Amino acid sequence: MRSRPHGTATPNHPTKGPLVTTGAHIRHQTAPNPDGCRWCGYDKPHGWQYLPGKGSHQWEQPTNAQRLARMQARRNARKATT
Repeated sequence: MRSRPHGTATPNHPTKGPLVTTGAHIRHQTAPNPDGCRWCGYDKPHGWQYLPGKGSHQWEQPTNAQRLARMQARRNARKATT
């Protein structure tokens, strides 16, 4: 099942309602460091980490899109607390 924005209707979900997601794992209470691992968001030194769906992995550079999304999430979190 795919996610859908809050309150939107689709042919498979004709009624409005809350966001529907399956298989989502929340790994961080706040947005990870923009330069954190591509897969788990942890900083270096990273070692080997396990992540459901990815398995064991070493630190990998995040994509530019991930960096931008993480920076925006951190900025929005700061704005929400002020």
